[in-house]
Amino acid sequence: MGAKYKFWYWHKKQIFLFKEGRPGTGENWAEKICGEICTLLSIPHVDYDLAIYGDKKGVICQSMVSEDKRLILGNELLGKLISQYDKEKRFKASQHTVRRVLVLRHTCIDDYLK
Repeated sequence: MGAKYKFWYWHKKQIFLFKEGRPGTGENWAEKICGEICTLLSIPHVDYDLAIYGDKKGVICQSMVSEDKRLILGNELLGKLISQYDKEKRFKASQHTVRRVLVLRHTCIDDYLK
């Protein structure tokens, strides 16, 4: 989801995501630096590398989902937890807050996906 240009691709039998950053925002280097900080703090994360696709500057990361699993987006989980949450809204989702995302860390997700 989201507004950014992105796509999945295969490289050496592994799947990667290219995600374009918005020009002038620093999003690309911010993702790379955040990943490095997570490494230093032993926080699980996806490793990003800076990348260019055609004339688009962005980041790439390897998928963290094994072939027998599927990626579940945060808005899908929040939609299960919060009855009024609009899980289809892509922009300016006022209900998508840091506090609610942190709740996902402390919630038994399996119970909400049944």
